Amino acid sequence: MIISSIYNEEELNNINYLDGAIIMAPKFAINYGNINLDKAINILLNQNKMAIIGMDQIFTEERINEAISIIDKYLDNKDIYFYVSDIGLINHGIEKKEISRFIFDSKTMITNYEDAKIYSSFGMNALGLSNEITYKDALLITKEAPFNYFYFVFGKKIMFNSKRKILSIYKEYKNIKNDDKVLYISEPKKNNSYPLVENEYNLSIYRDYIISYHNDLNNPSEFKYLYLDSFDIKPEIYTKILKSYYDYFSNLITKEEFIKNISDLNLNIKDGFKYFDTIYQKEEILNG
Repeated sequence: MIISSIYNEEELNNINYLDGAIIMAPKFAINYGNINLDKAINILLNQNKMAIIGMDQIFTEERINEAISIIDKYLDNKDIYFYVSDIGLINHGIEKKEISRFIFDSKTMITNYEDAKIYSSFGMNALGLSNEITYKDALLITKEAPFNYFYFVFGKKIMFNSKRKILSIYKEYKNIKNDDKVLYISEPKKNNSYPLVENEYNLSIYRDYIISYHNDLNNPSEFKYLYLDSFDIKPEIYTKILKSYYDYFSNLITKEEFIKNISDLNLNIKDGFKYFDTIYQKEEILNG
């Protein structure tokens, strides 16, 4: 299933290319825009699309009950799902006997099939896999621990997240008057520009490049949900991306055409950790 982020109402124009969408809930998603949650949910459900409320912050003790109240508000509608990263919300789903409507994505934590077996045993709808392991290792998890997996396949990934208002403090210190929602920080000796977003609850710094798995994905996919994120990508480009995914997984174009369509957009795509292990393997240590 092709799943996309929804940060604003305009992005709902792309839902014909989607099986469902994660509506980034204001004040509860790590990164969110100004969107009417109820309106977006109704639009998706009226088009027979999967409606998922994005609530992927890690909540403080003071705010966890607020997040739970949002979930409880929508529990009666069995067609609504929840995308979360806080294990406390998973526990709430278990207590309410609605855990099968939760997608749990810890972002970087699920890196091997033993962990996947443990977390999938909770009974959630799907489990997010880390993008900081190789694609080969991600496929191994799907084989050794069969389950519904959620996999980030296109977009810019968060590389740093904090609840400290670092940007606000810096702007105050430097007396900077800038209300742009997205700012960029650069390394003086490198040609890198990292998107930075601060809201009431989080500061997030994203990688300066797009990761994309278009060269690797099989049809049908080994993953239940293929997730694409629109953050910091021009809307007209993102629509072309979604259409290419839709066409490929609807068997309207070949894999070669799919790869060419993405490549022709000349995006700043890098492999990240797709083919590069981030830890030493046991054999490498022994052979030192």
